Amino acid sequence: EEKFRSSMLALTGAEVLSAKISTINDSSVGVVEVKRTMKNSADADVTAFQKIAVFNTAKGQMIITLSTVESLKGNLFPVFDAMLSTLKITLK
Repeated sequence: EEKFRSSMLALTGAEVLSAKISTINDSSVGVVEVKRTMKNSADADVTAFQKIAVFNTAKGQMIITLSTVESLKGNLFPVFDAMLSTLKITLK
């Protein structure tokens, strides 16, 4: 997990809040939570929170990212986790 966390530090301008490797339906999935400052459509800075899932498939690496503002993070991150639990990953 430390190697995975270190690789996620390469996310430019992101503060890694957590990084772990989970098993979902018999497959290893790296899950990272980050905080970063981004520009909105009005070119103003906004703090965004992201949850990123990284896993291998038969065709290569897949990354799924959810980005949201802090006020919605508590509602949306659990939905993202629930979605991840339904993944059927084919490694063959």
